[in-house]
Amino acid sequence: MCEWMPEGDPKAFVLLLHGYTEHSQRYEHVAEYLNNKGYAVLAFDLRGHGMSPGPRAYFTSFDQHVADAQHFVRWVNRTHKPRCPIFLLGSSMGGLIWTLLAIKQQDLARGMVLSSALFKLGKDFSFWRVVGAKLMTLVWPKCPVSRMPVKSLSRDQSEIAKYKSDPLVHHGSIKAATGAAIAKTCKQIGRQAKGNLKIPLLAMHGLEDKVTAAKGSKELVEIASRSNQYAPFADCYHLLFHELPEVQEEVLATMESWFEDRMRVAGPPHADMQTKAAPETRSQGPARQTSAESAAEGLSAMRLGSLWAFLRRRPRYRR
Repeated sequence: MCEWMPEGDPKAFVLLLHGYTEHSQRYEHVAEYLNNKGYAVLAFDLRGHGMSPGPRAYFTSFDQHVADAQHFVRWVNRTHKPRCPIFLLGSSMGGLIWTLLAIKQQDLARGMVLSSALFKLGKDFSFWRVVGAKLMTLVWPKCPVSRMPVKSLSRDQSEIAKYKSDPLVHHGSIKAATGAAIAKTCKQIGRQAKGNLKIPLLAMHGLEDKVTAAKGSKELVEIASRSNQYAPFADCYHLLFHELPEVQEEVLATMESWFEDRMRVAGPPHADMQTKAAPETRSQGPARQTSAESAAEGLSAMRLGSLWAFLRRRPRYRR
């Protein structure tokens, strides 16, 4: 569990989810920037990532990730009892996880900022590679089918070097079942979001991103049911918060300005933290429920207590 707290009372809480293969501490500079603006930032490492337990960067669906994200919001509400707005911040796969949860729980937060969200795979993951992952899942789910294209993450070579030398980053292969789960969810997200994604959002994306396609963010903003903002960044690669220094400054300023605009929206300042149980809905598929729907079912005090125990095992970082 990572906490970065500002001096004095925070004017809002920002809950951060990192991307695939990453961990929360890679976004410490983002948290410190927001701390200086008066925001509290909280984050945790997804299962199988960073310092969290579980098979390294391996999963067969997004159900558990989405359930953990929902427990995390409830844990923040229970332990911090904030009387101010909450915002969601997700990078790459973290943005996809927040979106899946926001589709199910529409009163989740005051707003959501997504950086290079994983809505559509980029050019580095070819059609045939995806097909191969789906086929191998049937006979060998943990078959290595690909690796993270590190050179496509940033134009800043110092950031690439940090990524390569970080022992908490997963440097191994992407397994077939995980690749298939990502491809399946990307294919479904647009249909799930249409008419159901009501949370205001800012979607930032680098136009030269070959890991996740900027087209995915643009399309999601267009089909979402509220007025949202799409912010493309010319010439930029995948990890905007780890791009060239001048790009990082622009990305951080864009995010903070959007937060400030949302802060001025009328309404009870703490209404966002009233994490009500979302009404159950049926899957559009004939036999299976979507990741977000499955994750939200069966939430009990025992499971919430389990997440609390899970988070307590994690180191806490306070500013």
